[in-house]
Amino acid sequence: MRVKVSRGNGPAHESNEPVLEPTEPIEGSVEGGFSETDTSAAEADVESPGQDAAMDGLWRRLEEKEREAQENYEKYLRSLADFDNIRKRLERESKDSIEFANVDLVLQFLPILDNFQLALQHANNNADYDSLLQGVKQILKQMESTLQKQGVEAIDAVGKMFDPAEHEAVGHMASDEFEEGVVAQDLRTGYRMKGKCIRPAIVRVAGG
Repeated sequence: MRVKVSRGNGPAHESNEPVLEPTEPIEGSVEGGFSETDTSAAEADVESPGQDAAMDGLWRRLEEKEREAQENYEKYLRSLADFDNIRKRLERESKDSIEFANVDLVLQFLPILDNFQLALQHANNNADYDSLLQGVKQILKQMESTLQKQGVEAIDAVGKMFDPAEHEAVGHMASDEFEEGVVAQDLRTGYRMKGKCIRPAIVRVAGG
């Protein structure tokens, strides 16, 4: 390679000595190493499959959590409906318990009432027991009044068609007064409490 060399203001002259001309740096040369851009691109190419797999895993987990959340929400709705049904049932049971809380007490009074009624029947057949008769009548009236305050009323059975819900038949009897199937005789008074039969009347029914 020949180059012209000038010294000062003198004329230029040729020289046979080789002179290296500067060249542009080669990117990615062994001596200078890879550039930062090339390294990042290479790393991105290497990491890309792993990142895709990680994203797929995250999406799958997200879908699983969404399904789990939906199932939990449906369970919550079912539990809410079950709770509402239980609440309504408890309210009905509580109402019934309050209305019929005194049934056992009333049943304890009824035999006493039966005895008073029997005593009154015997006293009516004996004129010497006028004072006893009046006393028993007063007690009976007081007892009936107490029961009425509890919502208890006697079942008027005689002359009514036999009703197994309120009457308990112990036999039949001939009767010119009542048709067949009608209660002809009340042997033990039945009672209702707030419209519900708590003790059926023991009766005889007209018929052969």
